[in-house]
Formats: sequence, structure tokens, C-alpha cells
Amino acid sequence: MSSTTHSPASQRLLDTLLGARGAHALYEATKFGFAELLVSGPKTAAELARLTNAHAPSVLRLLRALAGVGIFVELQDGRFANTRLSHLLCADSPNSKRKSSPKSKNSSRSSR
Repeated sequence: MSSTTHSPASQRLLDTLLGARGAHALYEATKFGFAELLVSGPKTAAELARLTNAHAPSVLRLLRALAGVGIFVELQDGRFANTRLSHLLCADSPNSKRKSSPKSKNSSRSSR
């Protein structure tokens, strides 16, 4: 991640919060395109798993881990939504960090 949108201090904090495991979780969420799928509105982990052909319990664990550091938010009804940080993972975001992230399985949807 580049620090173009974050101050150096906030970028260091985010890097510390994520660490190696968090970075891998962020990689997986980006690879599956969860942030882009959530642009249309909140979805459950099961819905996201179905849309990406992923294992639903693993998607739930991944999203909860990332929600714990503010990448996504888990709503009271169990659905997940984007935050300001996860919007940076969307290819069409003005400050997108996808340029340095792996291509999503859903990249054809986001490159319109």
C-alpha cells in the first residue's frame, strides 16, 4: 500500500495492525474482489462466498478479521459493508490501491 491517502503515521499504524497475517487476509479479500462486490450494498459472508465460489465459513472468518481492523464493517444483521479503507481496494475508486494489489477474480466487472 502506498501512503498517498494516509499520513505516514496512519500508514504505519495500519501496517502494524495488519502485520503478516493481516496482509495475507487483505490480499485474499482483494483477490476475491469483496470490496467491489460490496459497492452495491451490504452482503452476508454466504452471499459473497456464493458470488466468488469460495468456502463460506472461511469468507466469514476473513471478513471478521478484516472488520476487526476497520477494513470492512459487520452490521448488526450479520451483513458486511465497505468502509473508507475498503473503498480503496475498488479499482474504480479515485484513490484506488488496486494498482499495486493482485487482480481480482471479478476484475472484468470493475474495469468497465
